[in-house]
Amino acid sequence: MDTNNLLLLYNYLALPEPAMSTIRTVIVEDIPAELAWTKNQLSIHCPDVELVGETGHLEEATRLIKATRPDLLLMDIEIRAALVMTYSTD
Repeated sequence: MDTNNLLLLYNYLALPEPAMSTIRTVIVEDIPAELAWTKNQLSIHCPDVELVGETGHLEEATRLIKATRPDLLLMDIEIRAALVMTYSTD
């Protein structure tokens, strides 16, 4: 093995493996077809997204968000409006 190949092998073995970082995600969507489409698109285009929860109900969304503390929240706009109204009246 020549010196160049030995150096390449040494560098390869000395480098730490890249850290696999996932984006913990919750989806809040009350229309089953939209939820399925969103999950499908995430699985195809976003391999670093980890789905940690999904729901279509406002009360469940609040509990799920508090329990999982996601990095990313994908929320139906109508449910979002209801959630904002719920928190603003409390």
